[in-house]
Amino acid sequence: MFASSLSRALRATDRHIPLGRTVRGAVTLACALGIAPRLDPVAGLVCVAGAIWGINADHSGPHRERFARLAAVMAAGAAGVLLGCQFHDSAWGQIVTLAVSGLVAGLLTGFGATGQVAGLALTVMAAIGCGVEGALPAWSCAADYLLGCLPMAVMAVAAACAVRVPEPDGNARVTGVCRWRWVRSIRQAGCMGVAGGVALALHPEHSFWLPLTTAMVFRVDDPCLLRRAGSRFFGTVLGLGISLALVATVPDGWALVLVAALVGALTPKLTELSYALHTALITVVILGLVRPVSEGGGPLFSARLLDTALACLLAVIFGYVLWPHGPRPDVASHGLPSGTRPAAPAAGGERPLEDRECAVAVDRVEDRGSAAAADGTCEPSEGRSR
Repeated sequence: MFASSLSRALRATDRHIPLGRTVRGAVTLACALGIAPRLDPVAGLVCVAGAIWGINADHSGPHRERFARLAAVMAAGAAGVLLGCQFHDSAWGQIVTLAVSGLVAGLLTGFGATGQVAGLALTVMAAIGCGVEGALPAWSCAADYLLGCLPMAVMAVAAACAVRVPEPDGNARVTGVCRWRWVRSIRQAGCMGVAGGVALALHPEHSFWLPLTTAMVFRVDDPCLLRRAGSRFFGTVLGLGISLALVATVPDGWALVLVAALVGALTPKLTELSYALHTALITVVILGLVRPVSEGGGPLFSARLLDTALACLLAVIFGYVLWPHGPRPDVASHGLPSGTRPAAPAAGGERPLEDRECAVAVDRVEDRGSAAAADGTCEPSEGRSR
């Protein structure tokens, strides 16, 4: 099923290459991989994570909107790693931290694509902060994260200052405040808390990968969670295979930086094509290019594959089994014409083709009206822009 979805996405895509995002992605990741070997291993990992989030926050919209999303991701990610580092030596502290970050991330989905990607950055970086084992002070981890985001931020500021752009369309700021949004956010909090507990029970020395992956897979507003989980697992398997090859063949130094630039350049377009391909690239960055991590070899790679499988399983359980009707379509833009709802990014960047197909089904549901709006439980926090 997932292979056929990937094949369909590859056939259906246009030939357009997002040149600006391709160049920015290459520069950002190459800078991070050039700096990482000169830092403490943990600091290097956090710096590369910041670069990845800089690429994820980038998109092809108005410059001012792009800068606002990047600023939100920088602030949320720094806050997440600061929070996680406070509880790296407390098992219950980590579980509570992950649950709270999941709750906040779920609530932030009501603020459109920027809120969604900022909430995801908060949760993922909180998971990484919980797993750094106190190797660095919290403020240093936050600084390293911002250092990784810096090249993208510089390019975003330069573009925003050089080009005068119109105000974003008001429809992109339409949000909904619904009782069931809280329920879905609590579901995400529970999922993240359980993921943290399972990770600590299995391998406390590497406890961040499982909750990190859970945060990436489980989305409170994703109507195609099962497909997303399958794509995540398939992409991880593909990425692990490529990472093993890179570790065996690519030496440290400039060769590694050049490979990083290539991966950064490929990320924007491949993210549009498929979430599985995006996952493969991110796996390659973390396990194939960040050498202090990749030095763990086969056992570490096997543990990461197990963590990914467990994360996908937890996401499916909390998304479908405990709530048999599955994730409900987001009504943040209920009442808007079909297709005007802001597209939620698959991993912070542009929405992949396979997710856009799912969005069509959601739009059909919204056109028929949602039960939440019908019984008066959902009231827009902002009126429709005129």
